[in-house]
Amino acid sequence: DGGARRGERAAGGGTAVLDASHLRLLVRAVVNHHPGLAFLAATPEFQERYVETVVLRIVYTISRCGAPTITRGALVRSALPAALAALDVEEDINQSVGFFSYEHFYVIYCKFWELDDDHDMLLSKDDLSRYADFSLSSRIVCRVYALATAERAGSSAALVAPAHDAAGGAPAAADRSASTRDDGDDAGMGYAHFVWFVLSEEDKSCRAAVEYWFRTVDLDGDGYISGYEIDFFYTEQLHRMRCMGQEPVEVADIICQLFDLVKPPEPQRGIALRDLLRCALGGKLFDILFNLNKFLAWESKDPHSIREERAQPRVTEWERFCKREYMRLALEDEPAEADAMAWGDVGAVGGVLSASGSHESPF
Repeated sequence: DGGARRGERAAGGGTAVLDASHLRLLVRAVVNHHPGLAFLAATPEFQERYVETVVLRIVYTISRCGAPTITRGALVRSALPAALAALDVEEDINQSVGFFSYEHFYVIYCKFWELDDDHDMLLSKDDLSRYADFSLSSRIVCRVYALATAERAGSSAALVAPAHDAAGGAPAAADRSASTRDDGDDAGMGYAHFVWFVLSEEDKSCRAAVEYWFRTVDLDGDGYISGYEIDFFYTEQLHRMRCMGQEPVEVADIICQLFDLVKPPEPQRGIALRDLLRCALGGKLFDILFNLNKFLAWESKDPHSIREERAQPRVTEWERFCKREYMRLALEDEPAEADAMAWGDVGAVGGVLSASGSHESPF
């Protein structure tokens, strides 16, 4: 269709494999011509961040197993051509929730900015641990950070670290070594890896998120999540629940429950990637292992969340997250803007960071 042809032309014509440079041309064409993004012309630094974020979202959504490239055929078969065609008639860029929403970019970048205390565009392990009010266990934070810094040190050109193959095979050697390396805080977790992380953390129902977390939890890189790995991550959850006065499910019982949930055909080996992708609730396994807040919310089956899901069954977890976070950020910005107007600080109105970096807000 027209959207597919425009996408192909903007992203390299007949090129068989598209990388970040091709996708950047496509996104920049959208930025330059869509009226909903015209305001970005006044802030080139944020225009670049927007382009980078959208490119990462495209690769995250379309590529297989975390590959930093996508094939021309995969692009044509994806939702991207329809999204491009819709932009021709839709002036509100935020309606493009799959790829181009400025509000979604704003949420991602503000999340990173809030964690990055020294604003060097690198997150330390301590920075990352503060994500979502410390809801993630320290063991998963260390693992995520180790993989991100190992890949960043090994190849700064790649968008994301390589993941397992579609059948649940073993990862690359760099991936296996990251589970035991002394990562320290020398490298830091960059923005690109954070985008991949936050997309995966806030919606574990999509294939890319399941692949991301499977690779992260599979400590020995054998292509299976075994009882050992469940024990390793869940033990910390158990300790945290006890500290909160919660009545926890013991490790042996949680292993049985997870295997009953996923029903792997080779339980003696463990749970493979394909088993999780086949299971409608496969992503919940990861919340149980390392996200205490989401695990407890799922256990309690919050009535508000149930009503929200039933009222809007086609709205993804990612979209719900962005809506909540954008509303929070908008409410926080209102007093700051009022103060800026009162003091005549025009550069701070709208939360826009000046070129000198004098304001703390990213926008």
